[in-house]
Amino acid sequence: MNNELYPGEGLMDKEHLISLVEVVNEIYGNQDIELFYTLLATKNWEKDLIYSGRINGLPKLLELENLRLTPSLIYPKEKNWVVNTDYDLAFTTIGGETKFIEELAKRNRDGIVKIAR
Repeated sequence: MNNELYPGEGLMDKEHLISLVEVVNEIYGNQDIELFYTLLATKNWEKDLIYSGRINGLPKLLELENLRLTPSLIYPKEKNWVVNTDYDLAFTTIGGETKFIEELAKRNRDGIVKIAR
């Protein structure tokens, strides 16, 4: 999905998605999550979709035939972190508790830029 010259335009490649799953599992466990797909992230472009499941099942969603992009929103029901992807942007936005962001940034030094508020 990505290469070194041009980013995936706000999409998460499989490597970073797996890293997200690992960090969430280590810090919070196998959380219940919800995934929101805007209709433009689906193949038929007819309606938005919402999936519920556990964080461990997230990589399998990339294999579903009715989806063409990564989820527009990924978040746990506890609401202690969130991932927002948008193919119209040159980046993905990730928010959450400090321990979560620190660990994710540590594992993805070349792919995550921390912005302090």
